[in-house]
Amino acid sequence: MFRSSPPIDFAETDLGYVGSQNKFLLKIPNGQITVDAKRGQVFLIEGTQAVDLSAFGSGMNRFFTDHLAFEILRYFPDADIDNHFNGIGLHGVYDSKFERVIITKLDYIPLDSNIQYSKALDEYYIEEGDVITQVLLTDSEYFCNKSWTVSFNFNTKSWTSFHSYLPNFYIGENNFFYSGVNGCCEDFDFVAGPIVPDPTTTTTTRAIQCNFTGTAHVIYPTTTTTSTSTSTTTTTTTIPVTCFLYEISAYSDSPGCEGYVHFSYYDCEDVYQTGGSISVGVTEYICARDYPTITCGSGQVTYAGPCNSGASLTTTTTTVAPACMLYSFSNGNEQAMTIYYVDCLGETVPQYIAAGGGGSFCGLAGQTFTEEFSGISGGVSEIEPCP
Repeated sequence: MFRSSPPIDFAETDLGYVGSQNKFLLKIPNGQITVDAKRGQVFLIEGTQAVDLSAFGSGMNRFFTDHLAFEILRYFPDADIDNHFNGIGLHGVYDSKFERVIITKLDYIPLDSNIQYSKALDEYYIEEGDVITQVLLTDSEYFCNKSWTVSFNFNTKSWTSFHSYLPNFYIGENNFFYSGVNGCCEDFDFVAGPIVPDPTTTTTTRAIQCNFTGTAHVIYPTTTTTSTSTSTTTTTTTIPVTCFLYEISAYSDSPGCEGYVHFSYYDCEDVYQTGGSISVGVTEYICARDYPTITCGSGQVTYAGPCNSGASLTTTTTTVAPACMLYSFSNGNEQAMTIYYVDCLGETVPQYIAAGGGGSFCGLAGQTFTEEFSGISGGVSEIEPCP
């Protein structure tokens, strides 16, 4: 079938060879990638031959034998294992920039023995009396995520890395690719109410809401408060805690990290670190901006609090503004005159005063005037702060 015409059998075996239980067939410049999940093999159909990329000596033979088959089938034999967009399946993408194939397997196992599966609805549920409650694969209370992502590099002819991302779909483009998670941000409720007048003190908080899988912990938002009085403007900024303490417990190793558990994370300077390593059976603590990702082996990551004792840094800047006063003026002379004063914006302004006239204006406090009044009566005096 692969080497000549008429077709011939590539291999004689009662167990089958180069089979597939999924629609996944990835066309790449080197040929086509297909996966036999049941037998734990990944093949490249190249020209007239089938190359086993997972064969003995690839470094991943044991891993694929143990983990390529869908574990959900041990609990629900009728489960749909070929719908990666909605939950379980195999898919991948060709990264033309680095000449590698990225393969993702989405798989779960139930944590509750009461969970049942409906093949007609392709839904998982728990039945309690007359009440039927649907449970989602992404709900960590009911399912354990057994998914993974791995890549094969065609330059080195080897499996090069595990990856922390577990998307529901890929879209390949020239020199880059997209990956995405199905149903990240759902519709949200809102409350309508009367418009509240602007207060004299305002507080502004920015936040992004999205339903992600994982363990939640408190992220302190950046808050800016500004208050203004006649003579003083004070701005207080609260800087959020951005570095957190995580406990990493190493449970067991895997091929490629014998005796150790490897992990990666972003440190407190936002630098990506890929060389984290802990001996099996050991627990260590690290400071990071977000949850570390275990890249080889198995273990548990637990949030242990902020790295700076949970105290937000507060900075206060106070600017004293010149006071602006209301002045009254009068002219008791028999002729008009003009005085010059500095208004509240710092501009020099002329003020005409008719004979026997008067009035008021706003200007900077404590100033002197360039022309004095003369005559029997008249003058300028401060009354009160300007409104």
